[in-house]
Parts: sequence; C-alpha cells; structure tokens
Amino acid sequence: MVTFVLDTPTWCLYSAEGSIDPGVVFPNIATARAMLRRILRSRWWSDRYPDGPRISLRRRSIVDDDGGFESFAQPVTEWLPTAWRIELHEAHLNPMVLMHEIAHCIAPRWTGNVAEIHRDRATGARRAHHDGVFAAIYSEMVGQFGTGTNSADLAEAYAHYQVPVAALVDVRSAIDLSNEVEAAALAFRQCLDEENVRLQAETRGSSRPAGRVPTLGWGEALWLSRRRAGTSRRKLSQEAVAELVSAAEPCSRHDIAKIERLKTMPDDRRSRRVAMSMAVALGIDPVWCRTALGLARWDCSIELWELKLVNHKWVELVDELNEMIQTRPPLWAVEGGR
Repeated sequence: MVTFVLDTPTWCLYSAEGSIDPGVVFPNIATARAMLRRILRSRWWSDRYPDGPRISLRRRSIVDDDGGFESFAQPVTEWLPTAWRIELHEAHLNPMVLMHEIAHCIAPRWTGNVAEIHRDRATGARRAHHDGVFAAIYSEMVGQFGTGTNSADLAEAYAHYQVPVAALVDVRSAIDLSNEVEAAALAFRQCLDEENVRLQAETRGSSRPAGRVPTLGWGEALWLSRRRAGTSRRKLSQEAVAELVSAAEPCSRHDIAKIERLKTMPDDRRSRRVAMSMAVALGIDPVWCRTALGLARWDCSIELWELKLVNHKWVELVDELNEMIQTRPPLWAVEGGR
C-alpha cells in the first residue's frame, strides 16, 4: 500500500472523517454528479459563495502497483482558478468524500503576508490545505447536505481528534486574504520568470555553466530540520544533536553528518535507529516522519521508552494520537490522498 504524505493535523482530520458513518453510497458517478449539481444550484451556495468556481466531476478507478488510490480536487489553472475538476475514486463514492473535495474548491489555498511578498520575500506566502477554515467550510456543508446524523457526528469527531474549526464569520475574510496572497505570489513568480529569461539571454553563448536545481537527498530533510531548529544567530550543531540522540543510540557528530548526506533511507539497523532518534530529537511531526521519510520506530528496531529519553514531548504526542484512534477507530476505508 502506498503511503501518502501527511502531517498530524491532516491525519487528525482524516481520522475524524473516517470515524463516522458516511451514510449513503453512490451507486454510480451520475448520482454523485446529481448531488454536486444540487449543492451548486442551492440557495446556500449562492449566498455563501456567489463568486464560487465552476466544478466538474468524473470517476476515477486508477490503482497503483501497491494498491494505493486517491480522490482529489484539482484547479484547472495553476493560479487564481475559476474552475475545478474533482476526481472521485470508486472506493470513495459517498457524499462525505464528495463534500470534502467540494470544500477544497472554495477553501483558501494560500495564507501569508502580502506586504512581505511585495518586498520580494517569497517566504511571505504559504500554502493552506486542511486548516481550520477548510474544516469550517466542510462542516457547514455537511450540515446542509449530509444525511442522517452526519453533521453532529462530524462535530463530535472533530472535537475528539482536536481538529481546529474556524468561526464561520472568518471564512469570507480568509478566502479574500488567500486571493490577495495568491495574486501577490503570482506577480512575484512572474518577476522571477522575467529575470530568468533575461539572465538566460545574457549567458547564451557564454562559457558559464547553466544554472540547475539540485536534487535533494533523503538525509537533507533531516539536515534542514536541524538548521531550522536553531536560532538565527546560533544553529543547532551536529554535536548537540548527537548528544540528544545518544540517549537512545550512542553516536557522534560524524554519525549525524553521515545521516544528513544520505540519498536514500539507510538499510542497516544502527543507522535507522540513529535517524529515527534524530527525527525525534528535532521534534519532526511524527505522522510526516512516517509518511514522508518512511521512518517508523517498528522498522527501526527502537521502542517508545527509548525515544522518550530523547524527546518526551514527542512520545507524549504519539501516545495521544494512538489513544485517539483506539477510542474512536475508523468505520470505513479512507486510504489514499484527498
């Protein structure tokens, strides 16, 4: 089974959705399209989202070699889209997933500081995804068009998994801010493209090598995390990380440096223990650690009590997530990205 890259907030939202009965199952994609039309033609939609995008829907049946599948909403254009296409996998033919994807079509795509972007700082813009505003839009839609006890069940599930839900009065301003940030980010991108075209014209015929984007290796994610864990004046050293990691697996700064240079995940037991302990020491999101880096303690021959010696707060978070899903387990399959 393919593991889709998630972080803890997204895992909590997906787990909350998967813990409630989705209600009816669409017998075919035509029935799903009928529900989509009913939502888009409703008074609620026209009042809430009078400038909402056009949305089309088609059935998806692709399963990859490892059995992974996904449903998704995709903008027709890269920037400031006015139309979206939803692809609903046949394993996700129910109103809850359909409404999840519709919510993506109207939820804010960006957040950030417009003034920072105007000062030529790309870090002023960040992608928004399954945030509190998305949860608010989705929750309200389920309240309007869900079946049975979907709405109450979803509210209870969100509370159980500690999913933040924004106030409805803040939704419109968040969407407006998203559009402003995206427009500023687009202008910034266009300036960069124009500058690149100019530089390419100047260097055409020159003996200087062309610029290239380097490929990041597996260990560089840990290197970046270490660099960000320090302050602007003092970066967290490899020696300091090695001291933290040594509480579970004795190592030196040379071991940390070796991990950071790796192009792929290590195969040997000791290196995996060092890498897992390093991720914990740096406080890397445990869900992202597993889905993006492929690091899970059971694959690294390391126990939670050992990792607790490295970073007890990280282990407490893992214990909390485990308790959440044990006390409110999934009722239906939600594998795959959404």
